[in-house]
Amino acid sequence: MAIVVKSFVRQGAIVDLPSQTLDLLLAIGFEPLERIKAWMTAPATQGSLMPDIVPPYRKEKKSFFRRLAEAKGSPRIDFEQVLIVRKP
Repeated sequence: MAIVVKSFVRQGAIVDLPSQTLDLLLAIGFEPLERIKAWMTAPATQGSLMPDIVPPYRKEKKSFFRRLAEAKGSPRIDFEQVLIVRKP
């Protein structure tokens, strides 16, 4: 089974939902096979009329509400995790 989970922010602190989910899966008898970190941000390049001056650019695949919360000072969440487990 593959599960995609992401941490979230509650009362200004990051809650580690992937670790909590994995703990629950282990408690009901699943065994972990893989834990993959999938980044939602990446450096990108953008064309410019002046090749010597290339502005820094970062592509983010985040929701509107996540971007809004981060603009107001919420901690950044830049990745989600894919938990791959199996039942023996």
